[in-house]
Amino acid sequence: RPEGWDSNVNGSNSWDYIRIQIVGTTTTEIVGPTLGSYATIPFSPNYGTNQASTTEFGYRHYNGFDMTTNQVHQLGMTVPYTAEPLWTRTVSLAAYAGQTVTLRITTSHTVLYKSWFHIDEVEWSVVTATLGAPQAFGVNITGPAEGGVYVPGQILATTVQVDATPTRPTAPMIARIFDNTNTSVGTDFLLYNDGTHGDAVAGDAFWTNDGLIPAEPAPTIPFPAQPGTART
Repeated sequence: RPEGWDSNVNGSNSWDYIRIQIVGTTTTEIVGPTLGSYATIPFSPNYGTNQASTTEFGYRHYNGFDMTTNQVHQLGMTVPYTAEPLWTRTVSLAAYAGQTVTLRITTSHTVLYKSWFHIDEVEWSVVTATLGAPQAFGVNITGPAEGGVYVPGQILATTVQVDATPTRPTAPMIARIFDNTNTSVGTDFLLYNDGTHGDAVAGDAFWTNDGLIPAEPAPTIPFPAQPGTART
């Protein structure tokens, strides 16, 4: 989400803008002035190189995007004047199969007219994110369910949807659960995607451990310490 008073244009590396790149054996810009496409993927709060006026877009008004100061669009955008929407950018990583890739986010700023950028919900997975909802990075946790009630000693059956490696259904994934104080609940445990341990369908990207096989347990809710029960 771009915010501020400065501007930039397609193809320019001056003034204020955000640039987002996927870096592997090659570098691909997915947001920014080199990619262009300001009207669909705006990389600056305003478009243009001149001061905005009633007949021209540009800098020195807040989140004017492609509009003049009398709120007339010049590039066909439909965003309201001074609006602060979150823009979503989705890019396939198929071209980077087998590579280690980096998501690089940089910004450029001038002194006179301030701009800033908000980044929210970076997701690097086949899983669809829910804006504003906390999630593990690249993981959709379907169990335990949000708002569930559990008692000490209860098995914490766990299911996650994740684009995990290894991808073979019989190769288990290692997981660990932390509470809201960042304290580990138990130790590492295994999740399965092979149709066992509570997993419904093998090889479907849902990884599960229902804790019903004693040799491969899931975590249990710990018993809290009770005052006056210690013995020597």
